[in-house]
Amino acid sequence: MTRSSRKKDAFPLLLLVSASLLMLAIVAYPLFETFRLSVTNTNLSPDLPSLVAPDKHI
Repeated sequence: MTRSSRKKDAFPLLLLVSASLLMLAIVAYPLFETFRLSVTNTNLSPDLPSLVAPDKHI
């Protein structure tokens, strides 16, 4: 195997590995955050105003 053919064989593998790592990060982060929020006492909406009744908009 020559050096140039090894480089040609490594390039698709490099693309697959980098794409797989990116996809793993995109999927793993929300899963981790969901788990973290489920086991902690986190208030996600501390200062939300109360909702206005629908008849106020008509």
